[in-house]
Amino acid sequence: MKLSAFVIGALAFTVSALPSSSNNERRSFSYHSTVSDPGFYAVSFPPDYHENQILQWLSLPTSDKTSALVARFPAGFSVTQSGPAKINVYTRTSGGIGTYVGTVGPLSVKNGLVTKAVDVVVATFPAKDSFTFEFQVDSETENASIQFFENDKAGFFIRTGSS
Repeated sequence: MKLSAFVIGALAFTVSALPSSSNNERRSFSYHSTVSDPGFYAVSFPPDYHENQILQWLSLPTSDKTSALVARFPAGFSVTQSGPAKINVYTRTSGGIGTYVGTVGPLSVKNGLVTKAVDVVVATFPAKDSFTFEFQVDSETENASIQFFENDKAGFFIRTGSS
């Protein structure tokens, strides 16, 4: 009996001495919406016609070392999509389309609603106070388009904060 009481006491002491996760270790992210019109529309009519969407973010916090472009499309979000509407993302400069940074989609859409949620980091960048990206439907052989209205839970966001 004394031995089991000793073992239980030793285990309790050992468990209490294990490190616990602190609030500082938890992820603390903020998601920033675009200052652009919430209506997103991009289309491709191969071989050479594209209507691209440009989104801009301004006045972002720069206290963190990195920012991320995030695509968030929860299940049930309304999207109009035709063809293989994969979206290529590029930086945007005063001179036009810039460097390719990533691809999103195509989204799983049925009856105009996203069926499989998407929450992905498209790319990470050094933190700065503004970003501008150009979104182009990637379709070489078929007509394709995507259209939706961004809100505070769905669309493209700049994520700042720490993990």
